[in-house]
Amino acid sequence: MARLNPPSAKQLKPFSASLKMVEEQMGFAPNSMPLMAHRPAMLGSSMLFMNSILGHKGKKVSLVKGLAQFLRTLKWTVQARKAKEREIDPGLKQMIAFVTSNASGCRYCQAHTAHQAHRAGVAIEKIEALWNFTESNLFTSAEKSALALAFAAGQTPNAASDSHFDDLRRYFTEEQIVEIVGIIAMFGFLNRWNDTLQTPLESGPMEFSSRLSG
Repeated sequence: MARLNPPSAKQLKPFSASLKMVEEQMGFAPNSMPLMAHRPAMLGSSMLFMNSILGHKGKKVSLVKGLAQFLRTLKWTVQARKAKEREIDPGLKQMIAFVTSNASGCRYCQAHTAHQAHRAGVAIEKIEALWNFTESNLFTSAEKSALALAFAAGQTPNAASDSHFDDLRRYFTEEQIVEIVGIIAMFGFLNRWNDTLQTPLESGPMEFSSRLSG
């Protein structure tokens, strides 16, 4: 059973064309897509990203349909930017990404996300405390809840549990929880990409990381 409630039929109606296109390509309607519809721009951009890698199976998607999908995604992205009060804090986003990368062992992404967390306004002492966030009084209960899921979900095998989501619901809406999981999932991709290719670390993140005592 999914740990999030799928959007209602009314909520999914604006995405019917996009979801129908996925069903035509895959031969069935995947259960994962409706969950992403809590964050419309995430659903649309994920479809574009996956298609850019996997291509189109079976029935070809017309240029018109592809363009329509792109325009819908652009609209949802603009709408999301206008609703920033519903988003989680940018600094917390980067801390979630850092803890996810720490759990998976990607040093490249750890350096990037520590650097970006500081640029988003997170104090150096708080970034250093991410290594042991559960015991630190620098983090709110809401932050610890999000970071706990990030650390559990970043491991292999995945250690996320129902209790993580029970705790998250005390502080975040379902839309925000989808955003949190989206960050974790995105860095699951980036961790593997950069660790596999051994991407060289840039001078900016490298210099910042050298200032940390964690």
